[in-house]
Amino acid sequence: MGRGGRIILRFDDNYLIDGPGNDLVVYEDSILQGSGGIPEHATVSISTDGVGYTGLGVADGTTAFDIGSSALNGNAYRYVKIEDDGDFSGELGVEYQGFDINAVRCLHTKRMDFTKPVRVEAGADVVVVKVPGTGAGANDPRNVLGLPGGPSWSLGTSGSITLKFVDNVIVNRDGPDFIVYEGALRPGDSGVAESAYVSVSQDGSIFQYLGVAYGTTAFDIAPSGLATVRYVKIDDDGGGGDDNPSGGHAGYDLDAVCATHGRSAIRADFSRDGVVDFNDLTIFAAAYDSRSGQPRYNPEVDMNDDGVVDFRDIGPFSGRYGTIVEDYSRTDINGDGCVTNSDLTILNAALGSTTIDEAWNAAADLNDDSVVDSADQQILTSQLGTCPGQ
Repeated sequence: MGRGGRIILRFDDNYLIDGPGNDLVVYEDSILQGSGGIPEHATVSISTDGVGYTGLGVADGTTAFDIGSSALNGNAYRYVKIEDDGDFSGELGVEYQGFDINAVRCLHTKRMDFTKPVRVEAGADVVVVKVPGTGAGANDPRNVLGLPGGPSWSLGTSGSITLKFVDNVIVNRDGPDFIVYEGALRPGDSGVAESAYVSVSQDGSIFQYLGVAYGTTAFDIAPSGLATVRYVKIDDDGGGGDDNPSGGHAGYDLDAVCATHGRSAIRADFSRDGVVDFNDLTIFAAAYDSRSGQPRYNPEVDMNDDGVVDFRDIGPFSGRYGTIVEDYSRTDINGDGCVTNSDLTILNAALGSTTIDEAWNAAADLNDDSVVDSADQQILTSQLGTCPGQ
């Protein structure tokens, strides 16, 4: 690691949890040629979200840790940070300085479940941008919309796709907030997982990088600093068609992007049926006068996110009563909560295009007839100025 060096590791398919005895082992490979086998030291800390870390102590060579005294409220941890202590005294002037990390092993884990059912509205709704790379799939990229399990779309080497959640948004809660599914097991593929870079955005213009999807991978949006996400961008890592050496479609084979923590684009549509009505009032009433940590507490009903469902949430809820999601969701192309001339500008840039044209933008095809034309303009202009999503 070098003197004072640091490394942060993330578990993508399991969590570190507290169990009987030691829970985590940090291995040091101190028997490097010329090192004399002298153990070196590094501080070790863990995190649920990659932002706030809890210290475990000092690794003195290979060291096991019990996280019980540090784990809070039964938290499950995904990140481990190792920081060399900067002390040069035990290294005898060897070429490689600092703690020689070999591996980090979880002794007690909880596996992430990628197979459990996901709510129908949790899948991405629109392909906003697609940039096919070399060897990309010839099928329709819109196959990746909705839930996993259908035909995937190969991005091609260095290809890219940006997806938008229209009638729902991904929200930041404890643990993974969305899953990027890779469909590598298509006919002709060997099933070898591929890699892609994943970024997220609230407005579709400024993206925050989250990390690498290696095969099917879950992501926590907390490191992005965003409370909600409507856009997910997937960029193939440029490694080529490793999954099919015989020469099939190259690049990451995207199957779907699904929210595991989400809510309706209209905050008060708790039932996610597209309208704020009596069903939502019933859900609101069931959680009223509850606070975080209590069985009745529902974070979606806590309209002002203060950890309590009380009279302060009545105003924001009643102000949205009767709102219909479909009134604005498709026409709010840039996802800023209002239908404005900015959305019309985006639509006009794609005017006259079809799915095979360079200017094609699926988000501007408001009636889903595979062409952006005057009919789409009419739909959007009829809703200019509406902001029921705010």
